[in-house]
Amino acid sequence: MTKRFLSILTTLVIVVGLVGILPVGAEDIVNNKPELKTNGVWVNGYIGYDDNKSEYDYIPIYTSSTGKLTIDMQSFGKLYFDVLDSDYNSIYGTSTYYASSGNPENEVFAEWLEKGTYYLRISEYNASWDPYYSGGYRVKASFTSANSNEIEPNDTYFQAQSVSNGSTINGTITSVKKDEYDYYKIYIGKPTKYDFYVSVYDSNVYYIIFTLFDNNLNDITNYTTVGVFSDETKKFSYTLDKGIYYIRISKHDNSCKYILKFNPPKSSSKKSAPSNSLIKQSSTKKPARVSGVFLKKGGKRKAKISWKKVSKAKGYQVKWSANKKFKKAKKKFTNKKTITLKKLNKKKYFIKVRAYKIKNGRKYFGKWSKTLKLIR
Repeated sequence: MTKRFLSILTTLVIVVGLVGILPVGAEDIVNNKPELKTNGVWVNGYIGYDDNKSEYDYIPIYTSSTGKLTIDMQSFGKLYFDVLDSDYNSIYGTSTYYASSGNPENEVFAEWLEKGTYYLRISEYNASWDPYYSGGYRVKASFTSANSNEIEPNDTYFQAQSVSNGSTINGTITSVKKDEYDYYKIYIGKPTKYDFYVSVYDSNVYYIIFTLFDNNLNDITNYTTVGVFSDETKKFSYTLDKGIYYIRISKHDNSCKYILKFNPPKSSSKKSAPSNSLIKQSSTKKPARVSGVFLKKGGKRKAKISWKKVSKAKGYQVKWSANKKFKKAKKKFTNKKTITLKKLNKKKYFIKVRAYKIKNGRKYFGKWSKTLKLIR
Protein backbone atom coordinates (compact mmCIF):
# COMPACT_ATOMS: atom_id res chain seq x y z
CA MET A 1 0.00 0.00 0.00
CA THR A 2 2.83 2.38 0.93
CA LYS A 3 4.65 1.76 -2.36
CA ARG A 4 1.45 2.37 -4.33
CA PHE A 5 0.79 5.62 -2.47
CA LEU A 6 4.34 6.82 -3.14
CA SER A 7 3.97 5.94 -6.84
CA ILE A 8 0.74 7.95 -7.15
CA LEU A 9 2.26 10.87 -5.23
CA THR A 10 5.32 10.89 -7.53
CA THR A 11 3.10 10.92 -10.63
CA LEU A 12 1.10 13.87 -9.28
CA VAL A 13 4.27 15.82 -8.59
CA ILE A 14 5.51 15.27 -12.16
CA VAL A 15 2.16 16.32 -13.68
CA VAL A 16 1.97 19.45 -11.52
CA GLY A 17 5.53 20.30 -12.48
CA LEU A 18 4.72 19.99 -16.20
CA VAL A 19 1.63 22.15 -15.88
CA GLY A 20 3.66 24.74 -14.06
CA ILE A 21 6.11 25.16 -16.95
CA LEU A 22 3.46 25.49 -19.70
CA PRO A 23 3.36 29.06 -21.09
CA VAL A 24 0.28 31.18 -20.50
CA GLY A 25 -1.97 31.03 -23.55
CA ALA A 26 -0.87 27.52 -24.58
CA GLU A 27 -4.48 26.36 -24.41
CA ASP A 28 -6.51 26.35 -27.62
CA ILE A 29 -10.21 26.53 -28.35
CA VAL A 30 -10.94 24.36 -31.39
CA ASN A 31 -14.44 24.67 -32.81
CA ASN A 32 -15.44 22.05 -35.38
CA LYS A 33 -18.03 23.69 -37.60
CA PRO A 34 -20.60 22.11 -39.94
CA GLU A 35 -19.65 21.36 -43.54
CA LEU A 36 -19.42 24.35 -45.88
CA LYS A 37 -21.57 23.45 -48.89
CA THR A 38 -20.32 24.40 -52.36
CA ASN A 39 -23.55 26.18 -53.19
CA GLY A 40 -22.33 29.78 -53.12
CA VAL A 41 -24.24 30.65 -49.93
CA TRP A 42 -22.58 32.85 -47.30
CA VAL A 43 -22.00 31.34 -43.85
CA ASN A 44 -21.28 33.63 -40.88
CA GLY A 45 -18.91 33.09 -37.98
CA TYR A 46 -17.06 34.86 -35.21
CA ILE A 47 -13.66 34.43 -33.59
CA GLY A 48 -13.71 35.57 -29.95
CA TYR A 49 -10.95 37.13 -27.89
CA ASP A 50 -9.47 35.43 -24.84
CA ASP A 51 -6.27 36.43 -23.04
CA ASN A 52 -5.24 32.86 -22.36
CA LYS A 53 -6.53 30.97 -25.36
CA SER A 54 -6.19 30.93 -29.13
CA GLU A 55 -9.40 30.19 -31.00
CA TYR A 56 -9.66 28.13 -34.20
CA ASP A 57 -12.72 27.40 -36.34
CA TYR A 58 -12.37 24.32 -38.57
CA ILE A 59 -14.87 24.09 -41.44
CA PRO A 60 -14.81 20.91 -43.59
CA ILE A 61 -15.40 21.12 -47.34
CA TYR A 62 -15.99 18.04 -49.50
CA THR A 63 -15.22 17.80 -53.23
CA SER A 64 -17.00 14.97 -55.06
CA SER A 65 -14.48 14.82 -57.92
CA THR A 66 -11.36 16.53 -59.19
CA GLY A 67 -12.20 20.15 -59.92
CA LYS A 68 -11.79 23.81 -59.05
CA LEU A 69 -12.75 24.83 -55.52
CA THR A 70 -13.39 28.54 -54.98
CA ILE A 71 -13.70 29.93 -51.46
CA ASP A 72 -14.66 33.57 -50.89
CA MET A 73 -13.53 34.84 -47.48
CA GLN A 74 -14.69 38.12 -45.99
CA SER A 75 -13.15 39.31 -42.72
CA PHE A 76 -14.39 41.96 -40.26
CA GLY A 77 -11.41 41.56 -37.92
CA LYS A 78 -7.73 40.76 -37.78
CA LEU A 79 -7.92 37.06 -38.66
CA TYR A 80 -6.02 34.28 -40.39
CA PHE A 81 -7.55 32.08 -43.13
CA ASP A 82 -5.90 28.76 -44.04
CA VAL A 83 -6.99 26.01 -46.47
CA LEU A 84 -5.78 22.57 -45.36
CA ASP A 85 -5.79 19.14 -46.98
CA SER A 86 -7.18 16.03 -45.28
CA ASP A 87 -3.90 15.60 -43.35
CA TYR A 88 -4.09 19.23 -42.14
CA ASN A 89 -1.20 20.34 -44.35
CA SER A 90 -1.53 23.95 -45.46
CA ILE A 91 -2.38 24.59 -49.12
CA TYR A 92 -3.07 28.31 -48.80
CA GLY A 93 -2.86 30.95 -46.11
CA THR A 94 -3.57 34.66 -45.78
CA SER A 95 -4.07 37.23 -43.04
CA THR A 96 -6.48 40.15 -42.82
CA TYR A 97 -4.46 42.33 -40.49
CA TYR A 98 -6.05 45.62 -41.59
CA ALA A 99 -9.67 44.44 -41.50
CA SER A 100 -12.29 45.80 -39.10
CA SER A 101 -16.07 45.87 -38.77
CA GLY A 102 -16.14 49.11 -40.76
CA ASN A 103 -13.42 48.12 -43.23
CA PRO A 104 -13.87 44.46 -44.26
CA GLU A 105 -11.26 42.64 -46.34
CA ASN A 106 -12.00 40.12 -49.08
CA GLU A 107 -9.77 37.19 -50.01
CA VAL A 108 -10.36 34.48 -52.64
CA PHE A 109 -8.96 30.94 -52.83
CA ALA A 110 -9.46 29.37 -56.29
CA GLU A 111 -7.44 26.23 -56.99
CA TRP A 112 -7.82 22.85 -58.72
CA LEU A 113 -7.98 20.04 -56.16
CA GLU A 114 -8.41 16.28 -56.18
CA LYS A 115 -11.50 14.57 -54.85
CA GLY A 116 -11.46 14.54 -51.06
CA THR A 117 -11.93 16.40 -47.79
CA TYR A 118 -10.44 19.83 -47.13
CA TYR A 119 -10.65 22.25 -44.23
CA LEU A 120 -10.97 26.01 -43.99
CA ARG A 121 -9.34 27.12 -40.74
CA ILE A 122 -10.07 30.57 -39.33
CA SER A 123 -8.05 31.82 -36.37
CA GLU A 124 -7.34 35.06 -34.57
CA TYR A 125 -4.35 37.08 -35.67
CA ASN A 126 -1.61 37.10 -33.05
CA ALA A 127 2.10 37.77 -32.98
CA SER A 128 4.78 38.50 -30.43
CA TRP A 129 4.56 42.23 -31.15
CA ASP A 130 0.74 42.38 -31.17
CA PRO A 131 -2.06 41.30 -28.85
CA TYR A 132 -4.70 38.78 -29.79
CA TYR A 133 -7.56 39.94 -31.98
CA SER A 134 -11.09 38.87 -32.77
CA GLY A 135 -13.73 39.56 -35.37
CA GLY A 136 -16.54 38.29 -37.50
CA TYR A 137 -16.24 36.65 -40.89
CA ARG A 138 -18.30 35.34 -43.81
CA VAL A 139 -17.31 32.49 -46.14
CA LYS A 140 -18.88 30.79 -49.14
CA ALA A 141 -17.72 28.07 -51.55
CA SER A 142 -18.40 26.93 -55.11
CA PHE A 143 -17.06 24.01 -57.16
CA THR A 144 -16.52 23.30 -60.87
CA SER A 145 -15.79 19.73 -61.91
CA ALA A 146 -12.78 19.18 -64.19
CA ASN A 147 -14.54 16.30 -66.02
CA SER A 148 -11.13 14.66 -65.92
CA ASN A 149 -10.25 11.25 -67.39
CA GLU A 150 -6.85 11.30 -65.69
CA ILE A 151 -6.31 8.42 -63.26
CA GLU A 152 -4.50 9.28 -60.03
CA PRO A 153 -1.97 8.53 -58.72
CA ASN A 154 0.24 9.12 -61.77
CA ASP A 155 2.87 11.30 -60.09
CA THR A 156 5.93 9.19 -61.10
CA TYR A 157 6.82 7.11 -64.15
CA PHE A 158 6.25 3.98 -62.02
CA GLN A 159 2.60 5.09 -61.79
CA ALA A 160 2.30 6.33 -65.37
CA GLN A 161 -1.22 6.07 -66.80
CA SER A 162 -1.30 3.97 -69.98
CA VAL A 163 -3.07 5.71 -72.85
CA SER A 164 -3.80 4.62 -76.40
CA ASN A 165 -2.78 6.41 -79.59
CA GLY A 166 -5.10 9.23 -80.54
CA SER A 167 -6.40 9.68 -77.00
CA THR A 168 -7.40 13.03 -75.56
CA ILE A 169 -6.55 13.49 -71.89
CA ASN A 170 -8.36 16.02 -69.72
CA GLY A 171 -5.98 16.34 -66.78
CA THR A 172 -5.30 18.57 -63.81
CA ILE A 173 -2.24 19.69 -61.88
CA THR A 174 -3.68 20.34 -58.43
CA SER A 175 -2.61 22.30 -55.36
CA VAL A 176 -2.00 19.11 -53.38
CA LYS A 177 1.71 19.00 -52.55
CA LYS A 178 2.36 15.57 -54.06
CA ASP A 179 0.74 16.46 -57.39
CA GLU A 180 3.77 18.12 -59.00
CA TYR A 181 3.85 15.84 -62.07
CA ASP A 182 1.47 13.80 -64.23
CA TYR A 183 2.95 10.85 -66.17
CA TYR A 184 1.43 9.04 -69.18
CA LYS A 185 2.76 5.97 -71.02
CA ILE A 186 2.27 5.28 -74.74
CA TYR A 187 3.41 2.49 -77.05
CA ILE A 188 4.58 3.25 -80.60
CA GLY A 189 4.13 0.24 -82.89
CA LYS A 190 6.39 1.40 -85.73
CA PRO A 191 8.77 4.29 -86.48
CA THR A 192 6.73 7.38 -87.31
CA LYS A 193 6.35 11.07 -86.74
CA TYR A 194 4.13 11.97 -83.80
CA ASP A 195 2.37 15.21 -83.03
CA PHE A 196 1.61 16.20 -79.44
CA TYR A 197 -0.82 19.02 -78.59
CA VAL A 198 -1.01 20.60 -75.15
CA SER A 199 -3.59 23.22 -74.17
CA VAL A 200 -3.92 25.24 -70.97
CA TYR A 201 -7.02 27.31 -70.25
CA ASP A 202 -6.59 28.82 -66.82
CA SER A 203 -5.61 32.37 -65.96
CA ASN A 204 -4.14 31.35 -62.58
CA VAL A 205 -1.20 29.54 -64.16
CA TYR A 206 1.72 31.17 -66.00
CA TYR A 207 2.70 28.02 -67.88
CA ILE A 208 3.11 24.24 -67.55
CA ILE A 209 6.01 22.12 -68.83
CA PHE A 210 5.83 19.31 -71.41
CA THR A 211 8.58 16.64 -71.40
CA LEU A 212 8.90 13.44 -73.48
CA PHE A 213 11.06 10.47 -72.34
CA ASP A 214 12.03 7.23 -74.07
CA ASN A 215 11.79 3.84 -72.33
CA ASN A 216 15.20 4.42 -70.64
CA LEU A 217 13.95 7.78 -69.31
CA ASN A 218 16.21 9.77 -71.62
CA ASP A 219 14.77 13.24 -72.11
CA ILE A 220 13.93 13.56 -75.82
CA THR A 221 13.21 17.27 -75.30
CA ASN A 222 16.91 17.73 -74.41
CA TYR A 223 16.29 18.96 -70.88
CA THR A 224 14.89 22.26 -72.08
CA THR A 225 11.87 23.97 -70.56
CA VAL A 226 9.08 23.49 -73.06
CA GLY A 227 6.43 25.81 -71.67
CA VAL A 228 2.78 25.96 -72.64
CA PHE A 229 1.35 29.28 -71.52
CA SER A 230 -2.14 30.02 -70.27
CA ASP A 231 -4.87 30.28 -72.93
CA GLU A 232 -2.83 28.69 -75.71
CA THR A 233 -2.30 25.40 -77.56
CA LYS A 234 1.19 24.23 -78.50
CA LYS A 235 2.20 21.53 -80.93
CA PHE A 236 5.32 19.36 -80.46
CA SER A 237 6.46 17.00 -83.22
CA TYR A 238 8.98 14.15 -82.89
CA THR A 239 10.06 11.25 -85.12
CA LEU A 240 9.94 8.23 -82.81
CA ASP A 241 11.14 4.63 -83.11
CA LYS A 242 9.09 1.63 -82.06
CA GLY A 243 8.86 1.31 -78.29
CA ILE A 244 7.46 2.71 -75.03
CA TYR A 245 7.52 6.44 -74.28
CA TYR A 246 6.57 8.57 -71.27
CA ILE A 247 4.93 11.98 -71.31
CA ARG A 248 5.30 14.23 -68.28
CA ILE A 249 3.25 17.32 -67.53
CA SER A 250 4.88 19.46 -64.81
CA LYS A 251 3.59 22.31 -62.69
CA HIS A 252 5.50 25.59 -62.95
CA ASP A 253 3.56 27.69 -60.46
CA ASN A 254 -0.17 27.32 -59.82
CA SER A 255 -2.70 24.55 -60.29
CA CYS A 256 -4.54 24.30 -63.60
CA LYS A 257 -6.54 22.16 -66.01
CA TYR A 258 -4.88 21.05 -69.25
CA ILE A 259 -5.70 19.01 -72.38
CA LEU A 260 -3.20 16.57 -73.91
CA LYS A 261 -3.71 15.00 -77.35
CA PHE A 262 -1.27 12.99 -79.44
CA ASN A 263 -1.47 11.09 -82.72
CA PRO A 264 0.55 10.37 -85.88
CA PRO A 265 -0.31 12.80 -88.73
CA LYS A 266 -2.71 11.55 -91.38
CA SER A 267 -1.00 10.45 -94.57
CA SER A 268 -3.44 12.46 -96.67
CA SER A 269 -2.25 15.74 -95.20
CA LYS A 270 1.20 17.17 -94.59
CA LYS A 271 -0.08 19.06 -91.61
CA SER A 272 -2.38 17.82 -88.90
CA ALA A 273 -4.31 19.73 -86.32
CA PRO A 274 -5.99 18.76 -83.12
CA SER A 275 -9.69 18.10 -83.09
CA ASN A 276 -12.11 20.96 -82.60
CA SER A 277 -12.73 19.75 -79.04
CA LEU A 278 -9.08 20.50 -78.24
CA ILE A 279 -8.70 24.02 -79.62
CA LYS A 280 -12.29 25.16 -79.80
CA GLN A 281 -12.39 28.91 -79.40
CA SER A 282 -15.39 30.55 -77.87
CA SER A 283 -17.29 33.26 -79.74
CA THR A 284 -17.98 34.98 -76.43
CA LYS A 285 -17.19 38.68 -76.68
CA LYS A 286 -14.39 39.58 -74.31
CA PRO A 287 -14.75 42.53 -71.92
CA ALA A 288 -13.28 45.92 -72.79
CA ARG A 289 -9.84 47.03 -71.70
CA VAL A 290 -9.68 48.48 -68.18
CA SER A 291 -9.12 52.24 -68.15
CA GLY A 292 -8.79 55.01 -65.58
CA VAL A 293 -6.35 53.01 -63.46
CA PHE A 294 -5.17 55.07 -60.49
CA LEU A 295 -2.47 54.28 -57.95
CA LYS A 296 -2.32 55.62 -54.40
CA LYS A 297 0.42 54.76 -51.91
CA GLY A 298 -0.73 53.40 -48.57
CA GLY A 299 1.36 52.56 -45.53
CA LYS A 300 4.95 51.40 -45.62
CA ARG A 301 4.08 48.19 -47.48
CA LYS A 302 0.71 48.93 -49.07
CA ALA A 303 -0.73 50.47 -52.23
CA LYS A 304 -4.33 51.06 -53.28
CA ILE A 305 -5.31 50.54 -56.94
CA SER A 306 -8.60 51.76 -58.43
CA TRP A 307 -10.07 51.82 -61.94
CA LYS A 308 -13.22 52.57 -63.95
CA LYS A 309 -16.00 49.99 -64.14
CA VAL A 310 -16.04 47.79 -67.26
CA SER A 311 -19.50 47.10 -68.66
CA LYS A 312 -20.81 43.53 -68.11
CA ALA A 313 -17.56 42.43 -66.45
CA LYS A 314 -17.92 39.73 -63.77
CA GLY A 315 -14.74 40.80 -62.02
CA TYR A 316 -11.15 41.89 -62.38
CA GLN A 317 -7.66 40.42 -62.12
CA VAL A 318 -4.74 42.47 -60.80
CA LYS A 319 -1.16 41.47 -61.52
CA TRP A 320 1.96 42.98 -59.97
CA SER A 321 5.67 42.25 -60.03
CA ALA A 322 9.01 43.83 -59.20
CA ASN A 323 10.07 42.83 -62.73
CA LYS A 324 9.06 44.99 -65.73
CA LYS A 325 8.33 41.85 -67.79
CA PHE A 326 6.17 40.54 -64.91
CA LYS A 327 8.33 37.53 -64.16
CA LYS A 328 7.30 35.83 -60.90
CA ALA A 329 4.24 38.04 -60.88
CA LYS A 330 1.51 37.78 -58.26
CA LYS A 331 -2.17 37.81 -59.20
CA LYS A 332 -5.36 38.53 -57.35
CA PHE A 333 -9.06 38.53 -58.27
CA THR A 334 -11.72 40.96 -57.08
CA ASN A 335 -15.26 41.92 -58.05
CA LYS A 336 -14.75 45.50 -56.88
CA LYS A 337 -13.21 48.50 -58.66
CA THR A 338 -10.45 48.84 -56.12
CA ILE A 339 -7.95 46.65 -54.33
CA THR A 340 -5.25 47.14 -51.70
CA LEU A 341 -1.92 45.38 -52.26
CA LYS A 342 -0.02 44.46 -49.12
CA LYS A 343 3.38 43.17 -48.06
CA LEU A 344 5.17 45.14 -50.80
CA ASN A 345 8.81 44.71 -49.84
CA LYS A 346 10.54 45.87 -53.03
CA LYS A 347 11.37 49.50 -53.89
CA LYS A 348 9.69 49.32 -57.31
CA TYR A 349 6.61 47.49 -58.63
CA PHE A 350 4.80 47.25 -61.97
CA ILE A 351 1.02 46.83 -61.83
CA LYS A 352 -1.77 46.25 -64.37
CA VAL A 353 -5.43 45.20 -64.38
CA ARG A 354 -7.81 43.35 -66.72
CA ALA A 355 -11.52 42.52 -66.64
CA TYR A 356 -13.14 39.14 -67.21
CA LYS A 357 -16.49 37.51 -67.96
CA ILE A 358 -17.57 33.97 -67.06
CA LYS A 359 -19.45 31.63 -69.41
CA ASN A 360 -19.97 27.90 -68.84
CA GLY A 361 -17.52 28.01 -65.95
CA ARG A 362 -14.69 29.51 -68.01
CA LYS A 363 -13.18 32.99 -67.65
CA TYR A 364 -12.82 35.22 -70.71
CA PHE A 365 -10.33 38.05 -70.21
CA GLY A 366 -10.06 41.46 -71.79
CA LYS A 367 -6.78 43.23 -72.57
CA TRP A 368 -4.48 44.37 -69.80
CA SER A 369 -4.62 48.02 -68.79
CA LYS A 370 -1.63 50.28 -69.14
CA THR A 371 1.17 49.37 -66.73
CA LEU A 372 1.53 51.55 -63.64
CA LYS A 373 4.84 52.00 -61.85
CA LEU A 374 4.98 52.14 -58.06
CA ILE A 375 8.14 53.56 -56.49
CA ARG A 376 8.28 53.30 -52.72
